[in-house]
Amino acid sequence: MRISFAGGGDSRILSAMSTNPFPGQRYRDRRASSFHADWVIAKIFKGSDGIEYALLEAGSDRTRRKTLALSIVTDARRFLPVAEPARS
Repeated sequence: MRISFAGGGDSRILSAMSTNPFPGQRYRDRRASSFHADWVIAKIFKGSDGIEYALLEAGSDRTRRKTLALSIVTDARRFLPVAEPARS
């Protein structure tokens, strides 16, 4: 998948949605305050209802967790994928 960065704002936000989310991938909640806006997929699983879910951990505090349907996490109206900052 070719990744392009959105112009303006935080250049770490990816403009293209990943079609295959994976554990460790970061997402930014578009509706949250900046302190708890980034979430990391800890686990993806299929519930007994047949729906795929993502267990998310807050990027700023891994003890804060929530479970959402994977379709919500990959909805660009709610979350945007975030590129990892460059490591040296």
